Amino acid sequence: PFARVASNMASAGLELFSSDCPLYCICRLGGEEFCVTGGGGVAKTGVPNLLEVYRLSHDGSSFFTERVHRHSWGTELVMNASCHPRQRHTLAAGMGDSCHLLSLRPEGEEGEGPASGEGLEVHSLRSVQTDFDEKEPYQKAVRFSHDGSLLVTGGTDGIVRCWKYPKLEKLHDLTGHKTEIEDLACHAHKLQAVSVCRHGDAIVWDLEGGEKEAEFTWSPDSRPLKKTYRFRACCFSPKEESPAQFFSINVPLKWNPRQKQACYVVKWDADSWQPIKSQKTGNELLSALAVDPSGSWLGVGTAVGSIAIFNSDLDLIKKVPNVHTWFVTDLAFVATGSKAAKVEKTAKTTGAGQPQRMVLLSVSADKLCCVTDLQRRGYFRANVLTFVLIPILVLLIAMAIRLLSERL
Repeated sequence: PFARVASNMASAGLELFSSDCPLYCICRLGGEEFCVTGGGGVAKTGVPNLLEVYRLSHDGSSFFTERVHRHSWGTELVMNASCHPRQRHTLAAGMGDSCHLLSLRPEGEEGEGPASGEGLEVHSLRSVQTDFDEKEPYQKAVRFSHDGSLLVTGGTDGIVRCWKYPKLEKLHDLTGHKTEIEDLACHAHKLQAVSVCRHGDAIVWDLEGGEKEAEFTWSPDSRPLKKTYRFRACCFSPKEESPAQFFSINVPLKWNPRQKQACYVVKWDADSWQPIKSQKTGNELLSALAVDPSGSWLGVGTAVGSIAIFNSDLDLIKKVPNVHTWFVTDLAFVATGSKAAKVEKTAKTTGAGQPQRMVLLSVSADKLCCVTDLQRRGYFRANVLTFVLIPILVLLIAMAIRLLSERL
């Protein structure tokens, strides 16, 4: 199907399409293409388990989505996934206690370009069990290393595992967490990963040697008497800078919806692993985090369906309440239109430093995929007023000077 939605660029998040199932994961495949996954799991409720590939475009006033492919998994549900950084047609997808390598490629095509065109097929290349919890083994996070040579997984047994791509040969069992893994992030320029767990700890891993490099926690108090906050999600900035930048969203260790507890987004020095800056996001429980390909923007989703966009200095650019009717499960920045490839490679900016036609996509258990534009609310109006008022002001000053000189 082909969907169209008016952009209303500077105000709200907009529904792109509604799926047949709750959506849990979204991955940017490169350029303007992305995939979403979701479903009803093993329960025989009639809710399908799907993987759908879409193409996003924009004509200056409206967003368009075109569904490229739809694939049903039967009883298997993809809850987490990561796109290979160099082979955009390859996904690592978490299904239950296992990780599956999936190929998304047009029929008969052998290149390494993104999935596109008619006749797209989804194939499972190989799989491996990645979590061995005695009660409920479940993979919760998966990430490719920056060069695509390694795959990192984490789940309910609290052990981070490192695998050699593409054969999925296990290299390391990385132990150190006491509870299940919440999220993983891989460094953008070296073989290093960070894992965060429900107990509140973050651990930095050397993926080549399989060794722990650092361990840290975070609290809004400089010297907390006890651990009060935990990491909910994390990501590295793709910028090539020293020190590298690392971002996290942090929520109270014990959440009480009746109390007004603050949540935070935090920027870190990825050499010393000390916080550089923290920004309070409000009293909504945070649920998702994403960084754009240029490292300029952060997207944050909440448990009540709101979306916020920050710049890399953690200044709030836009917050849109109730984009979704349920919690935001995942986020991804995607470029739109014919200039998508250029945007992704150069992150060329216009206006107030905004990447040209880069937007934030969000998915939720409410079955919706929505788009939030990066443009600052009221930015266009402010610029128009500036261009109109400045010449008028200059003209009035010139007239006043002329009248004053004539009187003299």
